[in-house]
Amino acid sequence: MCPHCGSLERHRLLWLYLQRSGKLHARPISVLHTAPEPAIAERLRSFPNIRLVSTDLSDDDVSVRCDLETMPFRAGAFEGIICSHVLEHVSNDIAAMRELRRTLAPGGWALILVPNHDTRATTDEDASVTDPDERFRRFGQRDHVRRYGMDFFDRLRRAGFMVEIHRVGEVIPADLVVANALNENEMFADCSAPAATG
Repeated sequence: MCPHCGSLERHRLLWLYLQRSGKLHARPISVLHTAPEPAIAERLRSFPNIRLVSTDLSDDDVSVRCDLETMPFRAGAFEGIICSHVLEHVSNDIAAMRELRRTLAPGGWALILVPNHDTRATTDEDASVTDPDERFRRFGQRDHVRRYGMDFFDRLRRAGFMVEIHRVGEVIPADLVVANALNENEMFADCSAPAATG
C-alpha cells in the first residue's frame, strides 16, 4: 500500500494500463465499474466522455446495488467494464462472467483482474469451505471462495469473451513497474466482445 495515497498495487496497475491502452480517450462510452475502488472511480468521473455506472452487492454508495450473477442491465449496455479482484468473492463466478459478457457491447472491452497465482494450473475451490480461517489458508483471504489458477483465462473464454493475456512487464515500461512497485510477472485479462457484423 502506498503510504501517501493508500493505493494498492492492483489499483496502480489498473490505472496505468487504462491510461496507456487508450481505452478511456475514445468516443463517449458507458463503463460498468464493479465493486468500485474510490480512487479509480473518482478519476473515471473526471473524463467528460465517460458515463460511469457502478455496482456492488453490499455497498449503498453505488449507482446500482445488485448481484454480479444476475445484473439488471440490458444486453450490450456497456462499451467498457472494470472488474478488479471481485470474482474470487462470487459464489458462481461462471454465472458472473456470463453476465459481464452479456452486458458488454459488441467491440467493447473488459478488464478483469483476480489475485494472480500463475504457478497453479487449476483453480482451487470448494463450496463446502465456509470457515474463515480455512478460507484464508486455502484461498488467501477470509472472504475468498476460490484461488484461481491459469484456467481462469479459459473460464473467461467459455463465458464468451475473447481474451488477451497480459504480463505486467510486457505492457508497462520497466521504469514505471519499479516506480509503482508492481509485480512484472503478474498476469491479467484484457477481454473483448466480438464486433458486430453486417
